[in-house]
Amino acid sequence: MQIGFRAQILSPVQTWEISDGWLITPESKRVAFDRIMAARFSDGAFRGRFSIFFDLMTPDEMITIWCEDRLGGQDRRHCFVLLFAVLERLKSHNPELLVQRGPGVKTRSLMMAIGLIPAFSNLVFFVVTIKEGDYLSAIAIGLFSLLIAAFIIRGIAPGHEPPALTLEEFEVWLRDQKRI
Repeated sequence: MQIGFRAQILSPVQTWEISDGWLITPESKRVAFDRIMAARFSDGAFRGRFSIFFDLMTPDEMITIWCEDRLGGQDRRHCFVLLFAVLERLKSHNPELLVQRGPGVKTRSLMMAIGLIPAFSNLVFFVVTIKEGDYLSAIAIGLFSLLIAAFIIRGIAPGHEPPALTLEEFEVWLRDQKRI
């Protein structure tokens, strides 16, 4: 089974292949499905473009299936055909595998650091306001800073990832989320 799609709008078509117990990448790397020990799915949207990333980790390397296209775009649909075909093979070759959702620890840490910048700048404003004697404004700014920090930490901090899903649960979740 061969599936081709463009990873990005101006990139050439990349062809993936599933043959027996192997996933063959566009670079002709052969990855045995029974060697895949971890998987992670993340997606996002920016300016009307939707990106999906499906990382497959073996003891030696990480293979990423990814695509950026508009919702309902042909390349995105073909990428999902590949994802569902990979899930079917994983069910037979590695049925105990769990799929993590969301960005990895490094990305989550970076996003948290960037997101905490407004909270820290508000805390500086809080200290300046206290020094000027405007306690009511200082309390309001302080509480607002704490709310921002709590929201950011709760949503994207490492350790606050959604629970991992079995392959079957992930497939149902993916279809229910209308991410195709």
